[in-house]
Amino acid sequence: MLGHKIYKKRGENVDTERLTSALPARLRESAAARLTEIYELRIYRGGAASAVAKNGILRLGSVSVAEFSQLFSRLCGGAPYAYEEELKRGFFTVGSCRIGVCGTAVVEGGGIVGVKDVRSLNIRFAREIKGAAAPLFARLGGNVRGGLLLAGPPACGKTTLLRDLARLISESGRKVCVIDERGEIAAVSGGLPAVDVGPLTDVLDGYPKTKAAEIALRCLSPDVIVCDEVGEGEADALLSCADCGVDVVAAVHGNERSRRFKALAESGCFRRAALFRSGAVGVIERVIDIADD
Repeated sequence: MLGHKIYKKRGENVDTERLTSALPARLRESAAARLTEIYELRIYRGGAASAVAKNGILRLGSVSVAEFSQLFSRLCGGAPYAYEEELKRGFFTVGSCRIGVCGTAVVEGGGIVGVKDVRSLNIRFAREIKGAAAPLFARLGGNVRGGLLLAGPPACGKTTLLRDLARLISESGRKVCVIDERGEIAAVSGGLPAVDVGPLTDVLDGYPKTKAAEIALRCLSPDVIVCDEVGEGEADALLSCADCGVDVVAAVHGNERSRRFKALAESGCFRRAALFRSGAVGVIERVIDIADD
C-alpha cells in the first residue's frame, strides 16, 4: 500500500486572491478565515454559499440574486460572452481553478449552443504543492516507463499530483509535453505557466487532447505526455503516442471497477495505475500493474 497524503500542508493557489476578491464582502471575510482548509466554494443564486473543507461543509451565509450576478460577472472579467465555448461544456477556468456552472442549456439541432439562467457556481481551488508526487515517483523507481494511469473520484487530488509529476519527470531529464485542455495543470497566463511544471516541459494549452497528441508527436518530440481527465474516446490518440514510444501519464475519474478505467487499462497505453482511496482527499491507496512489460 502507498498511503501518502498529497495535502500535507497548504499549497500555493495562484488564483486565490482573484477568486476570493470577487465574493461579496461578508463571504470574502468568512472564506479568507478558512482558506487553508477549503477545496471548493459552492454558491447558489438567491440561496446559500458553502465551502467544502477538510472536515466537512462550512456554511458561509447567503447570496442574493444581485450579488450572484455580480459575482459571475466579476469571475468572467466582466465579459461572460468570452467564455461561451467553455460554458457550453459546463465550466470555465480562472487560471488553474475550474468553475463549474449550472444553468439552463440552450439546445439547437441536438447540440448545446449556449447556457442561460446560471443558478449555481462550484469554484474548485487548485493548489501547487511541490513534493506532492515525490513518494509516488520514488515508488515507481523514479520513472513512468510504460505509462501511468491515475484513477480516483472527482476532487481527490489527481490534478495536483499530475502537476508535480510533470515537474519531477522533467527534472529527471526527460522531455515532457503537458496537454492542458482545461488550463488546470499549468495555469498558463500570457503564454507562461503560473506554476512550476519543470525545465523540459512544453505546454499545449487549451488544445483538445486528440489534436494536441497529434501536434506533440509531429512537432515536440516528447518522451512523456501528461494529460488530465481522459475519456474512452481519447484512448486511440493516446495509443498512437504509446505506439511511438512515448510514455503517457493521465488521470481518469473512477476506480478499477469502472468501465472507463477498464477501457483505458485495456488500451495498451498504461503499464501501471495509481489508485486513490475512495472517500479521502489526496490519498493514494495502492499501485497496481495493469499491463505486461
